[in-house]
Amino acid sequence: MGMHFMGAMLAGQVSRSADTIRLHRLARDGHAKKEEFLASASKDAQAILKAQAQGFAFVSGGQVEWLDLFRPIAATFAGFERKGSEGEDAIGPVTRWFRTNTFYRKPHVNKRISAEGGELIPFLPKLPGKGLACLPAPYTFWRLVEHSYYQEPAEFAADYAAALAASAPHLKKHGYDCLLFLNPSVGYDLSRNQFQKLDWAADFFASLKKTGFTLGVHFPLADGSKALPIVEDSSVDFVGVDCIHTDFAKLHSKKDLFLGLVDAARIGVESPAHLTQQARACLQEAGFSGNFYLGPNDRLFEVPYEAGLDKVKSLAQAAKQLEAAK
Repeated sequence: MGMHFMGAMLAGQVSRSADTIRLHRLARDGHAKKEEFLASASKDAQAILKAQAQGFAFVSGGQVEWLDLFRPIAATFAGFERKGSEGEDAIGPVTRWFRTNTFYRKPHVNKRISAEGGELIPFLPKLPGKGLACLPAPYTFWRLVEHSYYQEPAEFAADYAAALAASAPHLKKHGYDCLLFLNPSVGYDLSRNQFQKLDWAADFFASLKKTGFTLGVHFPLADGSKALPIVEDSSVDFVGVDCIHTDFAKLHSKKDLFLGLVDAARIGVESPAHLTQQARACLQEAGFSGNFYLGPNDRLFEVPYEAGLDKVKSLAQAAKQLEAAK
């Protein structure tokens, strides 16, 4: 089967510049205005977008103002507890992000989740089209959030899908065409033999497919040959696999693949030649549709902003080389 390169994309948040980190801390502690932090974050986002000017199928501003994957959702969607505070602790307690040295605010779902539709728009730059929004996959959302309302993950996932469906027209009008659902909890739970089978994943994606988005799901830090069967029979258009951890000889799918080749945990910047060579090596072993994307194996949040930006630029050059080789 012939290979067809579809373009590059990111896989979650990009770290913030030193100025933006400083202004966030000052604003958090009441020594700077929130608008100053947002202006600096917007400057970071524009640089990240500029680095994606060529070779990218879908583009992202790096969601640098999100602070963590859950916070804008937990701060604006109905159903999340908001404590009596004007500060960031209103969302929930600081909790470690898996085995890393970064953290997130752990939300508490105490009522039914719903959205009017425009809640996420202030947290995403307006784009002319082909925008990418990275969101928590329902399994990861279920596993990393405190619950006192929902007893079953399927019920939670159904309401989460309905809230995102309500958001779809607003996101599209804002220039977003692709939703990439990040599922780091799958790899983490598989590594500890604690993975909980998903018999409701297909329903979640089927309801969202009706909105007209291109849908993807990514499994960072997981063996894709083990994770991909979870969504093989779902409506997702492509599946992200961590090339560092995946056994491609055992990977078999009818889906398009998103190859997570850029090492998001390593400060060193991979050359475009290295990325294209590694992509071809992985694809020679895998059985899949033949269509593929290229990107990082995880969010570019564990490396300094400058390194993350250089990785995006190298990824763009690799994409141009793959485009030229068609």
